[in-house]
Amino acid sequence: MADLFKIDKRQIGSADFNLLSQAASTGLWDIMLPIKTNEALNALKPDFKALAEYTKVNKIGGVHAFTLDTIEGVAISRNFCPLYGIDEESATGTSNGALTYYLYHHNVINEFNKEYTFLQGYSMERPSYIITKLVNKNNPVVLVGGNATILTKGKIY
Repeated sequence: MADLFKIDKRQIGSADFNLLSQAASTGLWDIMLPIKTNEALNALKPDFKALAEYTKVNKIGGVHAFTLDTIEGVAISRNFCPLYGIDEESATGTSNGALTYYLYHHNVINEFNKEYTFLQGYSMERPSYIITKLVNKNNPVVLVGGNATILTKGKIY
């Protein structure tokens, strides 16, 4: 991952939790990539061609890089999916849903029926707030939601 994102491998992980890169899914598989600081997250410069090949070979949609180094929300994230023509996406519900379960699994969050806010798109100057919730403690389920703004409309004939 460090080579694909051109960062020092010591920037991968978390200062407070034992987090490693790991695939997670709420329908579409992504690699959850913990980054120690917001500064390091913003400095990511992926090799999109190599990342597209990596995700193709490993049969995953993309990489959801995130940091817990935030004052607002649970995490700030960046989502990369160049295999499907999306170098970076400003709001990714499926990936933030998977991140919610990943953080639950690693004891970062643990409350059910509470809304968790995830921030994304700041590096693109298109800030997004994705809301998730863990429900059903006996068999955990992740709900994802938020608001949207229509940027353009069109018709395909």
